[in-house]
Amino acid sequence: MNFALVATTMLIATLAAKPQDEQRRALADLQRLVNDPRTTLGDKESRILAFLERFEEAPTPDRRNLLVRLATIELALRKPREAMQHFRSAEALCRISESEDLYVHARCRLGVAQAYELLGNEAEAIRRYAAVKDRYRGLQFARDAARALERLRALRRLEIGKRVELPRDTVNLRGEPVRAASPESATLLVFVPAWTGDADEQPGLPGTLAGLDPKLPLRIVLSCPREDARRWAQSLEKTPYESKTTVLRDRVDLALGVASLPSWALVDKKGIVLELNPSHRRLKSIFDEH
Repeated sequence: MNFALVATTMLIATLAAKPQDEQRRALADLQRLVNDPRTTLGDKESRILAFLERFEEAPTPDRRNLLVRLATIELALRKPREAMQHFRSAEALCRISESEDLYVHARCRLGVAQAYELLGNEAEAIRRYAAVKDRYRGLQFARDAARALERLRALRRLEIGKRVELPRDTVNLRGEPVRAASPESATLLVFVPAWTGDADEQPGLPGTLAGLDPKLPLRIVLSCPREDARRWAQSLEKTPYESKTTVLRDRVDLALGVASLPSWALVDKKGIVLELNPSHRRLKSIFDEH
């Protein structure tokens, strides 16, 4: 036996295995971080992007799944153009793989429809939602598309002088139903974006509330992504706003036609929109007039 040849072959195999081992370890670390509820969406996005850039030769299934995860996070961060690009890249990888994944196809096409909705192109979003609903019957994504179609076709926009109603399944963190209006006081509907700070960092007050006179006779309803709800609720603890604010378990802004954040709306006791994005001074003057 040629021991020199064997040794050389083993060395080559070892060197070839090292990048693969490093990649597997990095992927395992990334998955742990992304699945950790304490990791913010912004951190998840940056870590996935860094992995995809560093390991361009990652196996197609891993790369495809990470692109889907990344695009889903970008939708939550209100980055529809980036999300659309990554959903399309993931679907392209799905088409060239040995076995196409119907589940990934459906998720990517639903994601592109969602991105069009965030961009304000409702006609294109409706067309694509309808295609997902018809093509992927039986999958959860088809049911999601059907609900999106119902919502878009009956969209209640936040407009001054019009009544606003929250979706029927809107609840607070305790699972209790929440309505847009209260017979006891006016309501300030506040929509906040996804939290992008450090996972261990406690956010301050939402920008809309910072500086707002807590003595105003206002009920505050705060809408945010589900993964941020408890974080925002904790930020309100031991502040003058804690007893006045209801944090919703899920964001409701898209259901109300609010495509840009941050936004807020003043609603009267009957649910009629009085003001959109009023300044703190304007809010105070409204109540001074009454």
